[in-house]
Amino acid sequence: MSDRAASRRSGPAWLAVGLLGLVVLLVVATTLLALRVRAEQRTVTARAQAMHAARLEAVNLVTLDYRHLDTDLANVLAGATGDFHDQYAKGAEQVKRVVTANQVTSTGSILESGVVSGDPDSVTILVVVDSTVRNKADQKGQPRHYRMKLEMLRQGSRWRASSLEFVA
Repeated sequence: MSDRAASRRSGPAWLAVGLLGLVVLLVVATTLLALRVRAEQRTVTARAQAMHAARLEAVNLVTLDYRHLDTDLANVLAGATGDFHDQYAKGAEQVKRVVTANQVTSTGSILESGVVSGDPDSVTILVVVDSTVRNKADQKGQPRHYRMKLEMLRQGSRWRASSLEFVA
């Protein structure tokens, strides 16, 4: 057999190997892209869930009514974890005494919120909240404006605030 005849027979084999290699590269590239898109979707979903939980926690923190204060305090603690939970629980009795003695009511509402940073398990959120605080000495009420930074942690399927600080 001549070199030319052998070359013609091996030509299609090399072509098949080349095409197979190209298909493998396309499958690998598609898989990597799909994994990256999936990870990005997880992060976007996590940020949205954490934002919702942070907004609720911020409103719960500034919404108090002496007539159902135990429920209000429990709502804050249900959305908290770690140091924030422990500190709030420790101060709850003092808050209860002051709010009850002065017949305080406060209703909060979210003005703005945004994600500072985050990943699928922890997200930092800034929240701007307004509230009107009324008490037995001031039935008209005083407006209050708060900016809060909340560190949110995923615990199972729930997001909870692990720290909360008021910022300028």
